[in-house]
Amino acid sequence: MYKKLFFLLIVVGLFSSCATHKYAQINHARFYQQDYPGSVFKSLVFNANDSISELFVRVDLKALSVLSGLSKEEALERYVFDYNLVDGAKEKEVLQAGRLNLKDSPDSSQDFKFFKIKLRTQVSGQYVLFSSIEDKSSTQLFTSRTAIVKGQANSAQNFMLLNEDGSIHWENFVRGDEKLRVQVNNPDIKAMYISWYAPKFSPAIVPFAPVKTKELKSLESGEPFKIDFIDGKTAPLAFKDLGIYLFHLNKDDKQGFSVFKFFREFPYVATDAQRLFTLRYLNPQWEFDELMAMDPEKAVHEFWYFKSRKPERSEDMMRTYYNRVQRANELFTSYKEGWKTDRGMIFMVYGPPDKVFKYQDREVWEYGYDAFYSGLRFDFRREENRFTKNDFRLYRQAHFESSWMGVVNNWRTDI
Repeated sequence: MYKKLFFLLIVVGLFSSCATHKYAQINHARFYQQDYPGSVFKSLVFNANDSISELFVRVDLKALSVLSGLSKEEALERYVFDYNLVDGAKEKEVLQAGRLNLKDSPDSSQDFKFFKIKLRTQVSGQYVLFSSIEDKSSTQLFTSRTAIVKGQANSAQNFMLLNEDGSIHWENFVRGDEKLRVQVNNPDIKAMYISWYAPKFSPAIVPFAPVKTKELKSLESGEPFKIDFIDGKTAPLAFKDLGIYLFHLNKDDKQGFSVFKFFREFPYVATDAQRLFTLRYLNPQWEFDELMAMDPEKAVHEFWYFKSRKPERSEDMMRTYYNRVQRANELFTSYKEGWKTDRGMIFMVYGPPDKVFKYQDREVWEYGYDAFYSGLRFDFRREENRFTKNDFRLYRQAHFESSWMGVVNNWRTDI
């Protein structure tokens, strides 16, 4: 009991925006490295009715095995899923808690374990759910925080994305020819609308250049498309074009939830054309234009391999950079691919930060071990928009220029 209470207080300290002074003592950087929670388990909340929210959990045994150094069978014996539901206004008040052994999952899959947990939530309440995968000795922990909102008709948690076969779709994006169904919790809702927005989004601007983005302000959509619910579900929906698909209940009030369609291989960087485009941060505009005019395969090879650098070093740097592109897509995707965002740009060029402090609407990254990074502090602020809660913008400052130029030069010339 004391151990569980101590764990909850630590988690509350991690995320509560009221206890600002606690952030100086908590380093969240490891969640942006290989053991971030999303690689081990995914969860989603569906507000089933006025008194119950359903928590669905999928644990990836392969990822857990790799990160723990255990076999899947050993991980099943050693790890548990732990959750605490707290009041949204008073995050120290625990309303419901539980712990489940992974081996007790009713699913027989060898690669995934699934749980469905009923959470007692009231019709108009606001809650915070802290959930984690941890070993029984609490030496390794993968933690997630989810806000739960009841009483708002357009809340994304009133809807659930399903695959064409009726299974849960765990992502908010689709690939290729995937079709999705939408399930609604209110049988009185008979229809909703989809507005489509073209993906006219550019990579982030360097951190020392003042910029006011107009990407979202200038977005326009065509006439919303109406879809019907039959027994609480839609027919399979196709997503033909790349872009943002905004689902909303009222035709003229475009507030709801989004499904994104990026390139087919997302979040992986699988083609030379994609690899070439992500080099935007490592080249001045005129050089990048020259590379873009070349055959993608030749351009990528020319950038990474040259006489003054050993081939082994080029291969290592290229592998590191494109691994970071993928990680940026997994971690920071908002209304555009993660590598195009401010956090994605800093992550790709500088690498994972040494320290990360998380607030409700703000993140602070610190670098301190490398000569180029010494004393660097990046401040990201959450931007409100109708499409996502994962949009953070960098507070740009002129003094970043010398560090940026040094790191980019290292990518381009290091032997």
